[in-house]
Amino acid sequence: MIKSKIFNLIHQYIGEYLYGFNEDNLKVAYLSGAVNLVNVNLKPMKTNELLEFMSIPFSLKAGLIGKCQIKYNLLQWQSNPIEVEVDDMLLVLGPSTSDIKTIEDYDPPDLDQVVGFYRDDEDDLSGNREGSS
Repeated sequence: MIKSKIFNLIHQYIGEYLYGFNEDNLKVAYLSGAVNLVNVNLKPMKTNELLEFMSIPFSLKAGLIGKCQIKYNLLQWQSNPIEVEVDDMLLVLGPSTSDIKTIEDYDPPDLDQVVGFYRDDEDDLSGNREGSS
């Protein structure tokens, strides 16, 4: 039951970037504080939207994460950091098909814009959605 809830949470927030993600790809060790995603494929189209938003001049052709381990302290998960460790990642990148043709065309994103992009995700995780009071 807990594994199912963890799967739903992961699927809700990063499932749109993962292809063929199901509960078989998820290994949970509750007491030791580890959640493992195993053999997960990245969706190139969705991942490329993120790369383009961040003005990264590459596009993802194929991506595979062999293992992604999320470590947490079960008793102090709110005050201790959560560690994410990725092993066996394979990315096939190519030139971006966006408007960036030369180095002069590259305009790095404003740091506030990038932080805002991730802050919106944090607000979603904490339940602070737009329109709610």
